[in-house]
Amino acid sequence: AFIENSEKLEEERHFFKDSNRVKIYFPPNEFQFYPSHIKAMDELAEFILKTPTVKYKITGYYDRFSGKENATQRVESILAFFWHKGVSEEQFIVEYDAVYDEYSYATNVWNRRVELIKIY
Repeated sequence: AFIENSEKLEEERHFFKDSNRVKIYFPPNEFQFYPSHIKAMDELAEFILKTPTVKYKITGYYDRFSGKENATQRVESILAFFWHKGVSEEQFIVEYDAVYDEYSYATNVWNRRVELIKIY
C-alpha cells in the first residue's frame, strides 16, 4: 500500500508551472506524461495558441538509469501533443542536447522531465 500511495503522490506533484517555466515529469522509462496531467496540458496548449508571438525553449532531461534518447523521445512526445492541438512548431526552440543533472534533488525522479521555458 505504501508503494501505491507514494506512486500516486509522485504522479500528482509531477507537473510544475509558474509564469515562465513548465516542468512536465514522466514515469520511469516512459515517453508519455502522466495521464493525470492531460487537463493541465490541454490548458497549456490553449494558452500557447492564444499567445502566438511567445516562444518557448523546450529541453529534455534523463535520469541516471536511462540515456539521452529517452530525453529526446520525451521532447518529441510533448511536441507531438502540442502540434496535435494546433500549436505551431515555430513557437518552440528545441534543445535536443538532453541533460542529466546529477545534482538534482531526488535525481532519478526529477530528471525524468521536459522543461518549457518562456523566452521573448
